[in-house]
Amino acid sequence: MIAAQAHQVQTLRLKSNSRESLGSAVNLLEEALRLACSIVCDSSVMPPSDGALIFVRKITLGKFSLNTHAQQLADAIAAQIERGVVNIACVDFEDNSDADIVWFSDALIAWSRLLARVEKTCWYWPLTLQHLGVSSSRVSGSEISPDLALKMIEHSMGAAAIAKLLRELLARNQLLPFVLKLDDLPSHSFADEFELSRADIPTELSSLHRIKFEQFLKKFSQSERAHLAQVFAELKNKPELLFWLLQTFSREEIWLQQFPRATRVTCYAYMLKRIVEMPVAEQAAGIQKSLDTPALELGDQPRQHRLLINENPQQLQTGSAEGVKYRDTERLSEHASHSSQGEFNAEAQNPESTGKYHAQSGIPISYAGVFFILNLFENLIPDNCHFVNLPVSPKKMIFACLLQKLRCEQVLAVLDLDLSDYNDLLFEPLRNCEFNTRWQRWLSEHSYPVTNAEPDNFGDWQHLVIKTVSRFLWRETGGGIKSLSRLNGDFLASHTHIDIFLESEQLSLTVRKLGLDISPGWLPWLQKVVAFHYRGAQVHALYR
Repeated sequence: MIAAQAHQVQTLRLKSNSRESLGSAVNLLEEALRLACSIVCDSSVMPPSDGALIFVRKITLGKFSLNTHAQQLADAIAAQIERGVVNIACVDFEDNSDADIVWFSDALIAWSRLLARVEKTCWYWPLTLQHLGVSSSRVSGSEISPDLALKMIEHSMGAAAIAKLLRELLARNQLLPFVLKLDDLPSHSFADEFELSRADIPTELSSLHRIKFEQFLKKFSQSERAHLAQVFAELKNKPELLFWLLQTFSREEIWLQQFPRATRVTCYAYMLKRIVEMPVAEQAAGIQKSLDTPALELGDQPRQHRLLINENPQQLQTGSAEGVKYRDTERLSEHASHSSQGEFNAEAQNPESTGKYHAQSGIPISYAGVFFILNLFENLIPDNCHFVNLPVSPKKMIFACLLQKLRCEQVLAVLDLDLSDYNDLLFEPLRNCEFNTRWQRWLSEHSYPVTNAEPDNFGDWQHLVIKTVSRFLWRETGGGIKSLSRLNGDFLASHTHIDIFLESEQLSLTVRKLGLDISPGWLPWLQKVVAFHYRGAQVHALYR
């Protein structure tokens, strides 16, 4: 089995003269298999991404050199697939016992299929259980305990992953049987569910809150809303489950999380009333009427990204901003609608009066400038810096710590950056963590001596990195990390990209001269492409 995300091989016969060569061969094969699947997949099937779980039953590649490029090996695999020697299939929605190569889009898809009521007799299910860390002895018949699954997912992927799992189960109409089998809810306090049962259900919310709630419902397809109504109706006598589901599904709703507890409970009560008592047909019509805007079309796809829609109807005029086009095919369903020519156009709020194109989805954040520091991290920290005993990236952990210090909890949740084991990491040893030579020269030139000795542990190294970045910013910009970070913007994230939308007027000339406003691009340790987008009068002037 090959898991492209974790770079692990369960069963594979390879012969080589050294263990180091075997490791290189494994990495080469993983990349080649992913590329091969991308080559042969037609337009109706999404090829496996870097986070996909790929399982191989049988494939014969013969003898190849470690100097072989992954693309060459991928072409050889693709040729076998096209000749019918090897069969491939995506098993996100149904099993395929005849395929020699199968893949799940990601680990949560595999979990949702594992928890669904299907017979797990195909050859790849034992390998899937092994990859997810589930002992076969814990699987009763063809099912796994929902309580065990939630605990394992929360431990390995964080609490935010549970909301994604529930959405997957909802799309498969498997949410109700799943929650009815739950005995112990993870990360849940039962302090408010009884308040929910006694809350006064308002006939209406304020117009702003009503629009927000309609937007929340718009994220669910009509069939998903129907199943959700059935789930909530069945759980009327189980307030603890109701409250947990409402909390989980609305986890990423910033407008709701900012309310005091009493107001939030009232909103939950209103949410229950609307979903359970309103007929699905009337509900869908009401949502369409409230959101009759030229925003992104969600459709009834089983998996959707979080989308927020501009609330000002006066600014929602159709039109395309000249010069504001995307050609990134990976962002087709996540960023903008596309034309028949394959170009991806972002709508302008008012093409006649402004040059802005707005992020059609995202989270408003007040410390958007923290992402500028990614450029400094890439420049300062060697790419081969790593923990001795852990697979997690030190860069990723130090950036997560920085987000936590700036209280960017929502960004941490969306990116699934878990700091629950942070205290245990402080004493973990590191390797190859010495600063790049040009930084040592800069520090010495400005009377900031840095020892050539590597820090003994992550805690000391993190302190040194933050101190060095802070000194650099104070020297070059007259402000520290917090001063640079304090910029208002919109944060958008998908499986493959992070996009930060900023007003061009906020940027100082000093920041631009240092090149901090340049998009970092692909960051392997974050497994995402990071890009900065600018809007405002200065941007508009370029397109006049």
